Amino acid sequence: MQAAPAPAACGCETPSEQTSREACLCNMSLAMSYVLMQGWAQTYEPAVALSRGTIFPELDLPFLAAGRIC
Repeated sequence: MQAAPAPAACGCETPSEQTSREACLCNMSLAMSYVLMQGWAQTYEPAVALSRGTIFPELDLPFLAAGRIC
């Protein structure tokens, strides 16, 4: 016979009408990211890189704020 797991502090082990076990988020990760390795290629000159915010031309993308290019 297996021992029952200790109840979670958030109450996930005791689901109610308002909170079902499937809807409880206490045991889920906050976020996960996937970041590709940046290859070393052509770079901007230091003055240009400082004004653009990156040394890599391939990362120099337009900033879209509310659908407008800034």
